[in-house]
Amino acid sequence: MIAGHLRNGRARSLAVNGRGRSQRGLRALPWILGPAALGGVLCLAPRVDASGIEVVRIPASYRTWEIGDSDSTMTVSQLHVPIVTSIGLGESADLVLSTAYGSSTVEPPSTDGTASASDLSMNGNGDVKGQLFVRLLDNRLLLQAGLGVPAGKVGLDTEQLTVVQALGNPLLGFRMKHYGEGLDLSGGAAFAVPLGSSVTAAVGAGFVTRGAYEFVAGEDDFKPGQETSVSGGVDILSSGARPALRLDASYRMFGADQLGDNDIFQEGNQLELQATTSFRPATARIDLTGRYVLKDDNEILDPPGTDVEKIVMDAGTAFFVQGEAGFLLGSAFLGVSGNLTSFDGGEDGDGTTSEAAYTGSTFGVGPVLEFGLGDSGRLRLGGQYLTGSIDERTLADETVVPSIDLSGFDVVVSLSWSPGAR
Repeated sequence: MIAGHLRNGRARSLAVNGRGRSQRGLRALPWILGPAALGGVLCLAPRVDASGIEVVRIPASYRTWEIGDSDSTMTVSQLHVPIVTSIGLGESADLVLSTAYGSSTVEPPSTDGTASASDLSMNGNGDVKGQLFVRLLDNRLLLQAGLGVPAGKVGLDTEQLTVVQALGNPLLGFRMKHYGEGLDLSGGAAFAVPLGSSVTAAVGAGFVTRGAYEFVAGEDDFKPGQETSVSGGVDILSSGARPALRLDASYRMFGADQLGDNDIFQEGNQLELQATTSFRPATARIDLTGRYVLKDDNEILDPPGTDVEKIVMDAGTAFFVQGEAGFLLGSAFLGVSGNLTSFDGGEDGDGTTSEAAYTGSTFGVGPVLEFGLGDSGRLRLGGQYLTGSIDERTLADETVVPSIDLSGFDVVVSLSWSPGAR
């Protein structure tokens, strides 16, 4: 959230497609101007020069999942390569530019030794996004304006739709779920107020208006509903500058999605709560984050069955925990990271709630290594073993769908470069 910037007294931001990692001068932020206005989690970067490039980040990753058992297994994989640049525009403004490349593959299941169908794939760039941040009133007021320029794939065919649907499973944590959209406009503001020497509070609000685009080849243009968010948060500082505890809440409201001139889908509003804490005992480093998402029911406004409706449905209650712990070894860091995702899509006894097919949990754990590359660069290497399951469920006709095993791995190679750092 944008107020996260303000509660630190300065606003330095890097949009990273929904995820942020601690790195020399960079750290994860919550969303006070929200995922709505900002399009994802933001990171702080220290001011290096009054103008010019401050930070370039390339947090590349490869994630793959096997879904099923030895008798029938489907594999879903994605290579994701974002590029994010933060440019200083004088003393009180920053421009953040970002895009990403994604290569995604679905290998259909084979059953009882029968050869599977051909692999399905989708490759290409995502849209190009720009965000302008302006700080006023001694860094207590932060204004944001954003523009998303269409550059990714639209007009998806049957094969590409199958890939997008597989990537959308909320348990799998793929970083690029959609490639292209329409022209997006966003804006917002946040204001921070100190509440004593060790506590700072902030409030903010933001919006995103999304343009129409051809989602499915041959169908009318799809126009996502406008998104609006209001947020608030509190930072409780330790003896150092880093917050010992950060608490954030955001409420997101959605307009109706349209296909052509018809309202087809009303996404439920959602409440997001997040808590983050950090410890720095001696040379150790410990970071913990928990996030809870409570979502109202989605509503299908037009008769169900369209390809668009099948993809946009994502209601459910979700809980996320991620943590990292390790030791500083000079300028390097060696540790272990882990995360837990739990998603409850609700009951599907009436046979109409497709989200229940994703009810379950996943877990990942693995090593992390960070080290400097000269005076300006930083490289982060990480890997996680992934495991989990989709829960057993009962359909309206009393048919029991057994639980489904999930297993896989995730590899991250993240490069950051601060040309003015010393």
